[in-house]
Amino acid sequence: MEKIKITAEELKERIGNIRDMYAETRGDFKSFSAIVMGESGVGKTKLACSGRLPILIDSFEASTAVVIEQFYPEELKRGDIIIRSFWDENSKRPTEFKKWSDQFDRDMEDGFIDLFGTYVIDSMTTWIETASHYVSKVNDRPNNTLAIQDYPVIYDFVKDTIKRITSRNCDFILTAHLLLNQDEITGKIQAELKTYKQLKVDIPLLFTEKYVLQKVERMKKVEYELLTTSAGRYLASTQLGAKGKLEDKEVPNLKHILQKVGYSTKDKESLI
Repeated sequence: MEKIKITAEELKERIGNIRDMYAETRGDFKSFSAIVMGESGVGKTKLACSGRLPILIDSFEASTAVVIEQFYPEELKRGDIIIRSFWDENSKRPTEFKKWSDQFDRDMEDGFIDLFGTYVIDSMTTWIETASHYVSKVNDRPNNTLAIQDYPVIYDFVKDTIKRITSRNCDFILTAHLLLNQDEITGKIQAELKTYKQLKVDIPLLFTEKYVLQKVERMKKVEYELLTTSAGRYLASTQLGAKGKLEDKEVPNLKHILQKVGYSTKDKESLI
């Protein structure tokens, strides 16, 4: 075993540099990232808009605007919630992915995305679909059918992009659709992400917060609740809510979650 050659002074300096680097990376704005999953109509978009302002939403679904106009009209009017639409997608003549990708790269390079309290992609399902259409078109695949060598390209792009966003100084919310599937052997019904098989496992691993929204009926009244731990057919988990900071079922509101785990709920300065 070799003798340690670093002096006590050098050790102190090196540890100090590491701590300073960590503090600089985290900044004053302690950010978090979450994948918010659920079946259609359970309030994923509404929840994403309950985070720290201002909020930038890259929307790949026209229904995003309908929801926000209904529940957050004042924030939309003031510019505290900004929607960029990438809805005009055609699988045979795809345009939206390239348009989004170019804009996203600019946002990352010039720090535009860090001006926001929350950045949202709504939804993962349609976002990945536009990427698939683009890859198919660029590679001139017949009938827009992906070749086997195209899938790893899409998988790596999705995972790399999520990693890029989660390293920034803003909260990141990725909404995702769930489908109910029945196991042919056990008959058990399980909710799964609506995406490629490999990404069903890989994407959630990139988030500390894996939330599931569900709609329940109690006494003939419909209620919405946010699952932070697995329950029945749904897989959910939280690291921020460890040690009892969050209940298994929480009010579907991001600022409520932030307050309970000890994070600031203060908005960033308005951009307009």
